[in-house]
Amino acid sequence: MISKFVKGKVCVFIDAANILYSQKNLGWRIDYQKLKTYFEQECELVELYLYTGKIGKDHKQAKFLNRMIELWI
Repeated sequence: MISKFVKGKVCVFIDAANILYSQKNLGWRIDYQKLKTYFEQECELVELYLYTGKIGKDHKQAKFLNRMIELWI
């Protein structure tokens, strides 16, 4: 669907903090692997960036960030 609007190379920038709070408010769950696959299939994905703040030694957050690294590298 996005391929109708996008031509050429694409970089995706994800604000993880905003997505986290939106998911909670809407009762959704984002499958980041499927999201990456969607962009790869729909356009010429060059880079995928995830931005977030780090909260001390939050083990749940660290687990999430490690998973993102494994999925996207």
